[in-house]
Amino acid sequence: MSSADPPKHTRIRRHNLRAFSARHTGALEPKVRAKAEELATRMVSGRRFDVVEELTFPLPAYMILR
Repeated sequence: MSSADPPKHTRIRRHNLRAFSARHTGALEPKVRAKAEELATRMVSGRRFDVVEELTFPLPAYMILR
């Protein structure tokens, strides 16, 4: 999106603004919080962990795809 020129950028941005509005993301908060707790609990239950692999990638992916 960031490298696209109008009108393509404008069209994509309009969809993103709707999808990531404060109301919409606020409604997802309980599900995202539960997923974050699940991932963090699983991550720290092991001896070693990779934060990117086990938390910072799957959590945003979950939220975006949810």
